Amino acid sequence: MATTIPHATTDRSPATDSARHRVVVLDGDGIGPEIMRAARAVLAAVEAPVELVDAQVDRSTGLPEAAVFDELDAGAVLLKAPMTTPIGAGHKSPNVTLRKLLELYANVRPSRTLPGLAAPCGPVDLVVVRENIEDLYAGIEHAQTDDVLQCLKLVSRSGSAAISKLAFDVAESLGRERVTCVTKANIMKLTDGVLLDAYRAEAARRGADPDHVLVDAAACDLVRAPERFDVLVTTNLYGDILSDLAAGLTGGLGIAPSMNVGSRCAMFEPVHGSAPDIAGRDLANPTAMLLSTVLMLRYLGDPVGADAIQRAIDDVYLEGRVRTADVAAPGVDPVGSTAFAYHVATRAAELCDRDTADQGTTSIPSFARRATGADEQAVTDSRAVEFVAERRAIGVDVFVEWDGDVEALASSLQAAAAPGPLRLWYITNRGLCVWPTAARARLVDHFRCRFVVDAPDASADERDVLELLERVGRDMRWMHVERLEEHDGEHAFTTAYGAPAA
Repeated sequence: MATTIPHATTDRSPATDSARHRVVVLDGDGIGPEIMRAARAVLAAVEAPVELVDAQVDRSTGLPEAAVFDELDAGAVLLKAPMTTPIGAGHKSPNVTLRKLLELYANVRPSRTLPGLAAPCGPVDLVVVRENIEDLYAGIEHAQTDDVLQCLKLVSRSGSAAISKLAFDVAESLGRERVTCVTKANIMKLTDGVLLDAYRAEAARRGADPDHVLVDAAACDLVRAPERFDVLVTTNLYGDILSDLAAGLTGGLGIAPSMNVGSRCAMFEPVHGSAPDIAGRDLANPTAMLLSTVLMLRYLGDPVGADAIQRAIDDVYLEGRVRTADVAAPGVDPVGSTAFAYHVATRAAELCDRDTADQGTTSIPSFARRATGADEQAVTDSRAVEFVAERRAIGVDVFVEWDGDVEALASSLQAAAAPGPLRLWYITNRGLCVWPTAARARLVDHFRCRFVVDAPDASADERDVLELLERVGRDMRWMHVERLEEHDGEHAFTTAYGAPAA
């Protein structure tokens, strides 16, 4: 006889109307509906004070129906199963789009070795706090030439301040002692440097000792000595990679939950994909979905229900007899999603005692709403943003397509600049200076040509730049322009490798 997941006859808990929290549920696709059934089961088992509101996805956009956003604006949270992103040009991830539309600026990814699971590099217990909507994941890409393409890395001071504040708030709410900032600021001095500056400013405000690690060293340390980390705060791309690495050290993406938080709402989802190859076969591991539900209950202020589900999962894993195929112990027959969910829900119901539980002293610290930046100021906190008092335009980078000799390119550009106030400073190819100093490097057909004003106190206005572009365009194709400025007397741009002094 097939095992049936215990399911409430209603998606309303026995709590009073005023005590219930509205939770919008997106079943997703692929294995999504299967693992969401497991989440519904454990919520019913612990009589969670929630009212589940089922929502549909618009198949033409991959996004929830408009009513979902109305619910979220009214204070509901979102519990979401995986949704498939079509592979190929022209398809945007509905998951990423949803995070951007809801301004879910932070992704909180706990990674903890579950009892009874083998840990290849030792026990892991850490949290990655990842900036969620900026960085390379803005998805702004262009073909520059036949050979060269670009992706823009956009990072804001306000976003860096918000994610830094959140990381310390999460650490405080979880009773964790150290927040480590992970960047590659030795190379990307501006775009990664802004996060490092915001982190150091937040650490100083809280009287905490700053701890900065380069991302390559952080990856090494995660494998070599994961106990070195407590809470990590990092950029979108690095956080994506490091949190998946941490998940691999604890058993894989099948047990990795996540919480996406913003200034107005929150979304809870497993980090794994929709796995359409095993959809409908009762093979999926619902652990990540269940642990995401635990995070949701902590966010909603129900530590009793959250603790019961967490301890039930720990107990089932520790016993080792009921596990899905991806984490089954050697010599033990794996069970399906339904059977696993049944055992967790049954155990959670046994552990959940709302009559005698002390809501204030639970065994697992609770996420507080204040730790998710629920106030608007968390995102737009201007105290961490140092506004520029004086700007001066001193030049322009013009990116051109060129297949010929570099000296011939330089001669053409110098002739184009001669009538105006700008002079050619240097030329680079893939970031390396190739003129006036020669570089022993393979060249592509994409050159950055840096022009600056000739006089120390001069400025370059828009007319100067437009006239220069008109003259440059007579001999070659240009496709990209970046203005060069000084902010309060300092260069607001980086200098190329091997570039001569101005």
